[in-house]
Amino acid sequence: METDTVTSLQNLGYSGTFNDVSQLARLLDRNDPGYIVEMSKLVNFLSVKLKSLCQLEDMVNAIEKPEERDMFCMELAGLLRELYCPYSVLMDGPPAARLENRENRLKLLNFLISECQAAIMNNLENQLEKSLPRSETPTSEKLKSALMTLGFSKPPSDISAQQLFNKMGVKIREILASEPKGYPGPPLLKCALTEKQWSQLHQLLAELNKDYKLRREMLLTRLDVTVLSFTWSPNVKSKMDEVSAVYQPLRSSMQAEPKVTISRLLSAREDVAFEQKTSSASVREKTKTPLQRMLIGAVPDRGGRPTEQRRPPPEMPGWQKRKPDGGGRGGYRGGGGGGQRGGGRVQGGWNQGGNSWNQDQKPQWRGRGRH
Repeated sequence: METDTVTSLQNLGYSGTFNDVSQLARLLDRNDPGYIVEMSKLVNFLSVKLKSLCQLEDMVNAIEKPEERDMFCMELAGLLRELYCPYSVLMDGPPAARLENRENRLKLLNFLISECQAAIMNNLENQLEKSLPRSETPTSEKLKSALMTLGFSKPPSDISAQQLFNKMGVKIREILASEPKGYPGPPLLKCALTEKQWSQLHQLLAELNKDYKLRREMLLTRLDVTVLSFTWSPNVKSKMDEVSAVYQPLRSSMQAEPKVTISRLLSAREDVAFEQKTSSASVREKTKTPLQRMLIGAVPDRGGRPTEQRRPPPEMPGWQKRKPDGGGRGGYRGGGGGGQRGGGRVQGGWNQGGNSWNQDQKPQWRGRGRH
């Protein structure tokens, strides 16, 4: 037990006489009146530490003589009351008799050491909270933007939410009174939504943001590739710094993540639901500008309309029947006669070939048969 106490004292920065286990054990076991002087020095170190960490009012001073024991016990009792010490043996009974045994002395030291350790941990947490940058939540960021738009200064810290929104409502009504009648129009969403409907709305928004994020990424990639293709030219390679200086600031402002939120839906008006044609003559009359003709110019008619093309000729001629005249039959017979003459030659050649085969092969065959 004394080893843990000495280690804790060393961690707190104590470097006095009782920085050793044997010396601390000797102090706890002493029964002579002089022990209180040594005990007061150790308690003084811990009380000074606590006063600097917790800003306490009471502090225990070290004594030089055993006769000052009562003063030491009174100061110690005041310090323990301020720390709300839970040990009754240190809070009840005569102050001079509370440290008569070893157990009470060790319990007092361990209690003061644990209070010092807890105070150090609290101070570290407070320092970390002050040093860490505080990031605004989306709700506080929107509220801050609304206050700045309405011209409010930073509200005091003790103002309630109801008071703040009441002031914002008064300011908004003053601004709307100075605008034309009917501005900004009736809202698009006029009904109250249930918790389930809000959840479905958030889910739908997440799906749309995912879809449009993919579309934006595709367009931005096409833009990067297009700009990169211009840098392949030998004339542009020497001007890469100039191209980057012009293109990168513009490109960095183009983000793929959509910035559409639920607040956009709540602030939307009925005119958003009106469909307007973009290719009608009345709309085009208001959207066309002479700048387009200057940039594009007059384009000659190159034709190419399918309705103006001639019908192509058929790939295969139509079927026609043969005419039954004499020329056709004579040609047919002539063809047949030629076939007969040709057939005679073929047969004659075959007979000749057959005779020669018989003449040449018969003796050999007979010879083989006789042999």
